[in-house]
Amino acid sequence: MIPGIKIGPRNWKEILAAFTPKCCEVWFRVDQITQYEEMFSTLQENRIPTGLHFWGILPGGLMPNFAYPDEDVRGPSLKLVKQSIDVASEYGFTYVNIHPGSYRLSRVNLDRLFMRPIQGRETTESEGYMVLAENIQELSSYAQRRGVLFLVETVPAREPLHFRDLISGRRRSQDMCNVPVSALVNLARPGFFICNDLCHTTMDIISDDREFLFKELFRKTKRLAPQTKLVHLNTLPTPFNGTDGHLGIRRRDFTDDVFPTREQIKQLLSLFVDRDDVWVIPEPFSDHVENTKALEELLEEI
Repeated sequence: MIPGIKIGPRNWKEILAAFTPKCCEVWFRVDQITQYEEMFSTLQENRIPTGLHFWGILPGGLMPNFAYPDEDVRGPSLKLVKQSIDVASEYGFTYVNIHPGSYRLSRVNLDRLFMRPIQGRETTESEGYMVLAENIQELSSYAQRRGVLFLVETVPAREPLHFRDLISGRRRSQDMCNVPVSALVNLARPGFFICNDLCHTTMDIISDDREFLFKELFRKTKRLAPQTKLVHLNTLPTPFNGTDGHLGIRRRDFTDDVFPTREQIKQLLSLFVDRDDVWVIPEPFSDHVENTKALEELLEEI
């Protein structure tokens, strides 16, 4: 496993001035590409292995969606990801990672960090699954031609009311009909690559039973392991209501009754112990360097 760090337009200079990562993932908003030119040139010049976590906004403020059949969503969504793959190829980056989408459309505001479902614009699970399978095949083939890995990330069952502060934002959740982890398990095959976000995969189900949550998380992580190229590593606070958490993995973070525990994380990562093709990226809200150093320490114990 290769430990890495998450960077974006607001923090990359500070992080790279203080720390030289083994690899990094960029929070990449493709519709604002000019924000990233200096960052990408710096990463390229310093030969830091890099992946792109795709974000963007469609006309009308729609969230890109790869499990929705209407062409006003499907076509523009595919176009944005292909543009991201082209950028990754141009700079010699390793991968582009996407969220698969949902069976209900939503609008998103990436400046104020919230999303809202659009009533009346939904598809069935069966139709959404078929569209997702077709879109993944198209994007995987395109990425392969461009020499880039294409990854699809596990997502949680529900979304918080806002992302500005998840401790408060996740107290109220929204049902976007997100693509369940079971759909990605069914699609998993050679040539189809996964980003397993461990907190997302945990919150694929809603339960207060920590033993059950870990049993299911371990089962799904093991099932997806052969296709997994990237692990997003965070911890969750209570309540376990189907939403993400993005808390840290420093030793002091585990004193706050978070899930999973430090020992459980070691069990999960042991599934990848001999894999030099798997990156592990913490995604805390702050203290990125500290969390990556904590990850390096944790990996030495496995």
